[in-house]
Amino acid sequence: MKRLIAIVSLIWLSFFSLEAQGFRPRFEVGANFAIPSFKTGAKEVHTGIQEGLRLGIGIEYQFNEVDYMTTGLNYHIGGADQINPKNQLFTDKSTSFPSKPFYEFTEAELTTKVFSIPLKYGVHIPLSNNWDFPKGAVSIEGGVYVSYIYSAESLASTEAFIEKGRFSPLEKKYSNTRTDLYSKRGDTSLNRFGGGLNFEIALDIHMFYLKLGYNYDLINLYKSSQNQWKNRDIYATIGIRL
Repeated sequence: MKRLIAIVSLIWLSFFSLEAQGFRPRFEVGANFAIPSFKTGAKEVHTGIQEGLRLGIGIEYQFNEVDYMTTGLNYHIGGADQINPKNQLFTDKSTSFPSKPFYEFTEAELTTKVFSIPLKYGVHIPLSNNWDFPKGAVSIEGGVYVSYIYSAESLASTEAFIEKGRFSPLEKKYSNTRTDLYSKRGDTSLNRFGGGLNFEIALDIHMFYLKLGYNYDLINLYKSSQNQWKNRDIYATIGIRL
């Protein structure tokens, strides 16, 4: 992880040593869809997609009308959404009929707020010989990024139905537990820094663009190799180049 940060930092600083004439700033906003990968030991934990906001500011250095490098600062809300129903049936040993049926429905939601710095190489491919960039083109970018998890909070909502007696109505109980994963009550075995690969494709029309992108974490956010947490994000944004 330290090597990845050092390499990206060195290239990032070299990026800004280029001539300023070729720089173009850009801004974008859109939606982020997080699909993290969790493993506890050898067991993989399946989660749902967590939707969130994505914001980005960046700057491009154009070597020519086709090739360019880009970097910037991105912010997105990610996490995971997991529904974990449990059926537990406790039976009385003296009878074959269940004496205390119990049903528990738990929905656990993880929300993360993440900053990332990408460093990518890109190409602009004109849509037509009659259209010069930036009037109409397809942009393809690929590279690496380093990320920092500003906050990670879990919310566990439990709904339970308990039968106190054989002929008693079911009693419904609710429980909500919110935990900051980086607090003392949370999991101190987590890293805040991550990093990985990034790929994007965009449709450029004049100074505006529509983009689809994908982030794939290469860094395990758990300090211990026994567990695994790697983020994967698919996102769609609309942006403007100045």
